[in-house]
Amino acid sequence: MSVSLQQLQQQLNSIPNVTGNGVPVQTYASEEQQILTQELTSEPDAELTTISNQTSALNSLQTALQQLQTATQSLASAQTWTPVNAVSSNTSAFTVSAGAGALVSSFGVTITNLAQNQVTVAAASVTTASASGTFSINYNAGTSGTASVTIDVTEGERLSDIIAAINEQTPTTGVEAFVMGNNQLAFASKSTGADAAFTVSDVTGDFISSLNLQTTESAQDATIVVGGTTITSSTNTFSNVIPGVTLTALSSGTGTLSVTQNTSDVVSSVQNWMTAYNNVIDLLNKDTAYTPATASSAASSGPLSGDATATGLLAQLPNALNSLVSSSKLQSLSAIGIVVDPNTGHLEFQSSSGFTINGKTFGGSLQDGQTMFQNALEQNPSDVEALFGVVPNTTLATVIPQSGVLGNLNNTLDQYLGFGSIQGMIPNELTSLQTQTNNINQYLNQVNQEIANRIANFTAQLNALNASLQHAQAQMSLLSSLFSGVTGSSTSSSSSSSSGSSSSSSSSNS
Repeated sequence: MSVSLQQLQQQLNSIPNVTGNGVPVQTYASEEQQILTQELTSEPDAELTTISNQTSALNSLQTALQQLQTATQSLASAQTWTPVNAVSSNTSAFTVSAGAGALVSSFGVTITNLAQNQVTVAAASVTTASASGTFSINYNAGTSGTASVTIDVTEGERLSDIIAAINEQTPTTGVEAFVMGNNQLAFASKSTGADAAFTVSDVTGDFISSLNLQTTESAQDATIVVGGTTITSSTNTFSNVIPGVTLTALSSGTGTLSVTQNTSDVVSSVQNWMTAYNNVIDLLNKDTAYTPATASSAASSGPLSGDATATGLLAQLPNALNSLVSSSKLQSLSAIGIVVDPNTGHLEFQSSSGFTINGKTFGGSLQDGQTMFQNALEQNPSDVEALFGVVPNTTLATVIPQSGVLGNLNNTLDQYLGFGSIQGMIPNELTSLQTQTNNINQYLNQVNQEIANRIANFTAQLNALNASLQHAQAQMSLLSSLFSGVTGSSTSSSSSSSSGSSSSSSSSNS
């Protein structure tokens, strides 16, 4: 029996029992959960990472394309192609500014008069009204002719109160009152120009006549002569003194107003457009790149490597630029010095030293591309604009091109970005990726719930096993006690028998 007990105890002790209290439930459950999670979620998690990288790359590409489209539509506006410089030869007498499209010209300018407002001041000082009465302020009411307002004065009324009453009417009359010198009441028109003239007179009493008002400055228009033509203005600013030019008179004098074309701003606008294009090309090259494995490194690829939308765009963009434009005498960008670098795909002004591919130089000594462009712009501006597809006679800063290089490019961008109610290829793909993400997340939620259920069942089974072990151990302890008692009793009986036998033997011997 002792041997059987030892065997049972040995069997029980053979069950892993790290804590001494049965199976380590938490350890086993945690290990099981890690195994299940690794087996069931690693692949969808990897898919989510791939989709997230694709989504991020497509969002960046979409932003870069939108910036390129804005630059394209800005370059298509006639306003971009007609910048000018306006210069005054006598800046102490007048200054000038010009907007895009201003008439390129040169005119002599004479500043005859500057615009003035009327100022009328009392010769006599006054602190209070000496008698009651009413006076009127007569002003120009425009198309309605002359109008007036009346001000009542009471004997002993303070000058400050009289001024306050006058200025309450300023929004109507355009005339305000204030104090000058030694308590001298003064009136002034708020606006300049002949139409700002006014008069002040008594209606009853002699308050105004007692002040002996004198006009120190008369209301008058500004007068200038441009190219032999006299022009007046109620202010010292003359808008469209010639088409697109604003002149501000500062003092009497003469000078020359010159407006010249500013080709450097056109060059800058074209360079900004090329930069926006090159940013897209760089982004596409980076995100669609694939590097095969070598002996020292594993293969690598960009987030859009193999993506049909991105690789298709990388091919279509250069095609849009290189398509011949039959509607212009200049049929390609290369005719005005703009080329695509075969190494980088960048759009740029042709280099006079040519270009290098795999260490070999092509082109030799070429004409500088920017010089070619500026020459074409100065000699054949309409042909250059037709090549690009500039929309004429527009005052908008951005406009949708319908022809030329810009029209071709804008149409390509519309395919990928969308327009109006038409969704583009990139928004469509982003929507598809979001749907895939939602589906995978839904699947993962189900998988994780299943893992949780299985771990709960597994934990319950281990707990039940521990309970059985504890029950078995209690039984073994009881059996051990019983076996110990039986063994002790047997030993005692054996001893008694032996002693009795000895006595009998001894007695018999006797």
